[in-house]
Amino acid sequence: MEAVIGRHQWLTIRRSIVIEAILAECRTKGLPRPCYFYCSRSAAESARSDPIQILGCLARQLSCVQDHDNLSNDSVDLYKHGKEHSSSGPSLKQTIQLIIKLLVHRSKSYIILDALDECNLESRRILLDSFREIFQQTSSETRLFISSRDDQDIKVELTAEPAVEVNATQNSPDIYMFIDDEVSKAARRAILLGKADPDLIKSIKDILKRSAGGMYVLLGH
Repeated sequence: MEAVIGRHQWLTIRRSIVIEAILAECRTKGLPRPCYFYCSRSAAESARSDPIQILGCLARQLSCVQDHDNLSNDSVDLYKHGKEHSSSGPSLKQTIQLIIKLLVHRSKSYIILDALDECNLESRRILLDSFREIFQQTSSETRLFISSRDDQDIKVELTAEPAVEVNATQNSPDIYMFIDDEVSKAARRAILLGKADPDLIKSIKDILKRSAGGMYVLLGH
């Protein structure tokens, strides 16, 4: 349990640093806010791993160039068309084409796809193929930030793409320092089993260091 929680905290901190940097750039340069989606494999939230729902959520965020803007005409038209012709909403192809149209209205866009590994293998493939199609067809500057565990299928899919990858191996000294500091602070607060047993503390640190991992990829167009 401690290993999972500790690793999650570390991954969250690293993600938040990147996201904060993106937000800062958007504020400084007057760019539209980045679009964000957090994937989940929870059965209670099946839409959070459905490619159409994920891309649809990103499209809704892209529909407003600035906060408080009205939805773009392209989005409104697609919604009306979908209501008239289908009870299930826009198709995957329609959503991809809408995103391509919406990106044209932005000088630069950031899209953040968090925890891609939470999706099943087929959903991952569909999402990555969809973003590949979007990049191929849009002329606007677009950056896609993906966070994921270092799963082989995702690495293979991204091998041929122009990307910057950051993984745990490259940052192991920082990770280990963070783990040592956080576990020591928890032990001092007597959170871990109510006592600061030196052997237990060492064991927890070792487990966390072995479990630390994750891949962060920034794709650009």
